Amino acid sequence: MMLSLAHLLSVLALSVTGPVGAEHAVRADVWRAAMEPEGPPMLPNAARSGAMPDILDALSNDVWNQVRIEQRLVIRIAPPRSAGREIAQPPPFSSIRFRERKMANCLPVLGIAGVQATTDSRLLLFMRDRRIVGASLDKQCRAADFYMGFYVQQTQDGLLCVGRDSIHSRSGTTCSVSKLRELIPGE
Repeated sequence: MMLSLAHLLSVLALSVTGPVGAEHAVRADVWRAAMEPEGPPMLPNAARSGAMPDILDALSNDVWNQVRIEQRLVIRIAPPRSAGREIAQPPPFSSIRFRERKMANCLPVLGIAGVQATTDSRLLLFMRDRRIVGASLDKQCRAADFYMGFYVQQTQDGLLCVGRDSIHSRSGTTCSVSKLRELIPGE
């Protein structure tokens, strides 16, 4: 952990003891000296001996600038809305038979329009291009935990990939997708 000279001197200033009136004056002087880089640092008597002056001399010549920018984007995938809105409610799946077709191990996150949990450990992903993708979850995960949809963290490539990315339910469950298959209505 890197501390600036002002931080170090403020900690030292708080450790100064003496008469009550003098303590406030010493603290104010140390704070003022720490804020003015041109002024000599004021050290308490205990810190004027030993290795402390050497450390402070080494630190006083350095200019430390730190900038830390973090950006995190989380995307929410919700169940399909009711009929009459942007996304039509999917037909009941008990009456339609589907066959699976292999597909790539990644799919674009922004291409997912909605999600529906099934009875097994599988999620049905409704894509914006009208495809339906079955996403199998890890063995320890239940699809029922994702009945309200899921959250996924945005990746640099914008894809949700098997074995790489995790999805998070609103209840706090975190799972990985183990397999993606495109579902095609069968005869």
